[in-house]
Amino acid sequence: MIFKLISFPFWILSKIVKLGGSSLKLFLTLIFDLLQFLVSHLIGAIFGAIVGLIFGKKHVGIRLFNHKRKHHRKLLHSHT
Repeated sequence: MIFKLISFPFWILSKIVKLGGSSLKLFLTLIFDLLQFLVSHLIGAIFGAIVGLIFGKKHVGIRLFNHKRKHHRKLLHSHT
């Protein structure tokens, strides 16, 4: 019983530290992802404009951070 009373404040403190750490991790992840998004679009727009000028096209899309995502393709059935 005495051990539980002594360890209770440390238990609460450890929970508060874990909550603060996970909140900080979430905040830093959101900030990093936002910066990555902005840098990717800015540099992609600049390189796209340069390549567009070289090849005579209006817009060329360039992706720096290419996250692999699954794209579901519909199968085309040939009608005979």
